Amino acid sequence: MVVVIADSEEGQHLAGLLNQQCQWMAADPGSLETLLMHRHPQAIILHWTSAQPGGEFVQDLIRSGIPLIVVLERSAAGAEVAAQLAGQGVRNFRFEDEVSDWNGYLFQIIDAHRRLGILQSTHEYLESLHVVQMERTRSVLDSLQMGLLVIEGGGDGQLMHYNHRLELLLNRELDVWQGWSLKQIQNHLREAEPSELPLFTLPQQISEETVSNFCRRGPLYLERTILPLISAAEVVTGYLFVFKDVTFEVASDRLDSLTGLPTNSEVARILSRRVAWTLRHSGIPCRHIAAARLRLEGMDYYREHQGQEAVEQILLEAASLLRLCSSDSMVIVRSGISDFIIYAVDHNPEQCNRQHQRIQERLQTLMRQDGQALQLQAGWAVRRLHDADFSDPSRMEEELRRAFKDTLRTAEKALQRALLEKVEGMLYTAEDGFMQPGRMQ
Repeated sequence: MVVVIADSEEGQHLAGLLNQQCQWMAADPGSLETLLMHRHPQAIILHWTSAQPGGEFVQDLIRSGIPLIVVLERSAAGAEVAAQLAGQGVRNFRFEDEVSDWNGYLFQIIDAHRRLGILQSTHEYLESLHVVQMERTRSVLDSLQMGLLVIEGGGDGQLMHYNHRLELLLNRELDVWQGWSLKQIQNHLREAEPSELPLFTLPQQISEETVSNFCRRGPLYLERTILPLISAAEVVTGYLFVFKDVTFEVASDRLDSLTGLPTNSEVARILSRRVAWTLRHSGIPCRHIAAARLRLEGMDYYREHQGQEAVEQILLEAASLLRLCSSDSMVIVRSGISDFIIYAVDHNPEQCNRQHQRIQERLQTLMRQDGQALQLQAGWAVRRLHDADFSDPSRMEEELRRAFKDTLRTAEKALQRALLEKVEGMLYTAEDGFMQPGRMQ
């Protein structure tokens, strides 16, 4: 069960977007206490604008230990609320105008909370056995927290808020930055840490999209997300920089150390949960799976003349753009020197065709250090499934891993055919054979 705290209209609207059983309530401390005495919700969604909760009520929600998702308006006022709540320990925020799937997002929050519980149980067990030191285990738990910095004003805006977690990640006190412009912060970091990658530079392609990328800072691996704040006039009025420490995920081989993308070992686990979630909550089985191998052209020549560092930089930038093309039902991984692999569920040939065009348009905006535009060739394969496929939850991950292995083998043949025919891509289905994605009907 999911609890929605909002006024009647917003509560009904949010409940209608969710597949799970929902219970609406107003921001009343007494009602909350009664509810928590008799029920244990999987998550609580707080619509900030309509609920208008008091400070003590919010503290009660945080102390309950139940995953809390705060829905905010995309504005400077919403950013200020996010900064205040982040300082109190709230980790999950969503804007009112977000168009991504609520159910997929909610699943990720609930699943992360479950994994946190496992980590906490493991921590207590290891402590009781005196196997590891307390500080080392705490560092694992701290990796689930995020640093936050809010810039108000488009372009060279002004620092308005930050949290203590960001100070810990950067290993510096940030009170001196208060009121500084983004350019002043960039210059200060460039002088103080000339060997480190810039953390607060806006991507060239940034618009109204949420952009995520990956960087290394000393011994830490950080995932950076930039969320633009959009006014009612559809003008960018500021940015939220969110930093998550993913060093543990990299060390445990769950994320690639160069691009921050998931590793091959994580693909079946991630997508099997997506398939199981959809089947359990909607009763709709997975109809298609797809795989693709993307190859950046000329990387061997580029590495020979520009060096390995230049190749790694273009791969990092390509991975950041590929994240914009990804979704809850798709996982993108890096493979070898110049390849990326896509694994997707519930993607039919038409959807793969559109995805191919999006990826081509994104990556062709990248320029290499030698002045050449990045070129991409791809091989896609789509497999139609039967109703009985992936119906056994206990074997789903194993079956999905085997099916992706076979589908990727076909996608590699499609790539080889694209290379031989000197076209940008080739897609294979059992019904239509090989075809160029752009020529699909």
